Amino acid sequence: MTVYGRIDLQYPDGRSETYRLGADAITMGSAADNTIQALNAGMAPRHLRIQLIAEAFILTNLAPDHHTTIDDAPAPVDEPTPIPDVARIRAGELSIVFYRSSDNPTVAMNRLNDATQAAGVGFRAELESNSVRVWQYSSASQALKVTNTTDKAALFHVETAGLSAEWTSPDSLTFSVDGNDAIDLLFQVKPTPARELPPGEYPLVITVRRLDGRAGAVQLVLLIHLGAVGGLSAALDPPSQQAGRPFSLRLRNLGNDDLRLRLRPRQDERELQIKLAQEALVLSPGESAAIGVIAERRRPILGKRSNLTFALLAEADKPNDFVVALPANITVTPLVEWRALIAAALATVIAIFALAALLYQPP
Repeated sequence: MTVYGRIDLQYPDGRSETYRLGADAITMGSAADNTIQALNAGMAPRHLRIQLIAEAFILTNLAPDHHTTIDDAPAPVDEPTPIPDVARIRAGELSIVFYRSSDNPTVAMNRLNDATQAAGVGFRAELESNSVRVWQYSSASQALKVTNTTDKAALFHVETAGLSAEWTSPDSLTFSVDGNDAIDLLFQVKPTPARELPPGEYPLVITVRRLDGRAGAVQLVLLIHLGAVGGLSAALDPPSQQAGRPFSLRLRNLGNDDLRLRLRPRQDERELQIKLAQEALVLSPGESAAIGVIAERRRPILGKRSNLTFALLAEADKPNDFVVALPANITVTPLVEWRALIAAALATVIAIFALAALLYQPP
């Protein structure tokens, strides 16, 4: 099967999924009949479609009432939009990384200048490209071609350095190449989810050696461009509360870049008044914060107990650009409830009749 692309999904709670795509068209949404079903991420039943048309990748936004962007630019509704080979897509609260890949056994590569290869080692080593772009919770592929320039078969060893061994698979490998033949190796680059790694460029040194006593080695440098990833864990504790008692909004930055948040309530202002201890904050990677929230309503003197709902919205500024909504419920208890008043009236009537019965003396 020819794989024309790959999609990496990152959910707001930190979960990630990877799909290798082998069809010319896929759909994504919350409904079960999509090629990729994404649940609990603010997705429409049928949210978007990605097609391969004449070697070009086309995205169509199918959800007019939901948030969809391509590289931070709004995606027009029902209008096919070309996307680059590597694109960052936002669909609802879901972060999507789409980029082209191939599972063909051989890959066309630009030949390197002889001056970049060590003399006398009896082989050549070439990377598909000198750089690769990747995000945390996703991965990218990079091809290495090793050519045995001698007439005899030989063993070779390749290993990586400069970054954690967990970044690359394999991080070391021994293999055989026949005389005057070549082999293509596929490296998988997947950054560890350590939030202390900020976005930037990270060099990966790949060393190839021949294991038949020949001196020398070939070293190649792969520049890994680590992109920024935004993620937020949010919870309102408790989700239900008495009016006037405080809630605690707990936030945690799950990404690898600073997260700038704006907090605002959504409620019927005629019914509720929401007070936030803080309306904006910046969370560094891995940082947590607790914000006090009070939902107030003037307590009625007489009536029945009622439940009112509201939501707190946590909005992230660009480049993350997502919204997390947290529903909440408060209970409003009047000073005197109808049931208590009726019960008290009945008790009073019964007491009067009982007293009258005791005081009544028949003639």
